[in-house]
Amino acid sequence: MDNKWATVGGVMTIISGSFAMIGGIVLMFFAVFFSQLLSWAGTTSGGFGPTEQDITTLVGLMYGVMGFFLLVLGVLALIGGIYCVRRRLWGLALAGAIAATLSFFPVGVIAVVFTALARPEFYPAAPSHTPVLPSPAQ
Repeated sequence: MDNKWATVGGVMTIISGSFAMIGGIVLMFFAVFFSQLLSWAGTTSGGFGPTEQDITTLVGLMYGVMGFFLLVLGVLALIGGIYCVRRRLWGLALAGAIAATLSFFPVGVIAVVFTALARPEFYPAAPSHTPVLPSPAQ
């Protein structure tokens, strides 16, 4: 049984993980941009309540956390996709496919389905031992 489900699932996982890593890096750049936004403009605020600097710092922190989370999901999906293509460690390959679903949903669902269907490809078939009967003596 030489199906290519593991290859398809692994490629889909790698594609989704790559998108997640790119998205995480972009979000982390936005985090740096928002945290430095008002220091570049040189504006200050007086009065009560949160200042513009506090708000931009909070937005930058939120983007940074989301970017880091997406980057970690992308790395897990990329590692799981590589293991899926190589047909090693089915559990890690499935975890990578699930991480791919959390990062890029449509492709990740396809990756989970194909990785789950490919489970028999990860384990070699056990040799069949048929008993050898002695031939009748003539």
